[in-house]
Amino acid sequence: MNLITFENPVFSCYALAAALLIVKMMSQGWIAVFRMFKVNGGFRYPEDARKSLANPDPSPGQLLPNEYVERSRRMHANDDENIPLFLVAGLLYVCTSPSRWLAAGLFAHIRSLAPRPLPRFVNATVA
Repeated sequence: MNLITFENPVFSCYALAAALLIVKMMSQGWIAVFRMFKVNGGFRYPEDARKSLANPDPSPGQLLPNEYVERSRRMHANDDENIPLFLVAGLLYVCTSPSRWLAAGLFAHIRSLAPRPLPRFVNATVA
């Protein structure tokens, strides 16, 4: 059996975990932007604190670090470091033709990456 096809249940499980992680990683940057607008601060660059349609009332305090925004930035940096490694290591693991149940259990650790519990149907699908 070809290992890198959706007929392989291990690859299907890996593909689902990889897709969820990629969506999480891509959305984390926008979450940081949303948080910056929510607190009207935490901007990193001076040009972000200039008067514009998005920032009608600029102030120098907007450039000060904001823990609410910084936490989101740290989460994004952590995703940038770890998710590509998971994608490579997971694909290499799929190529070893592992047991279906062992692989499903290992890929199910994606649940621990979510800041909040995932919906029940996602837990059932991954594990």
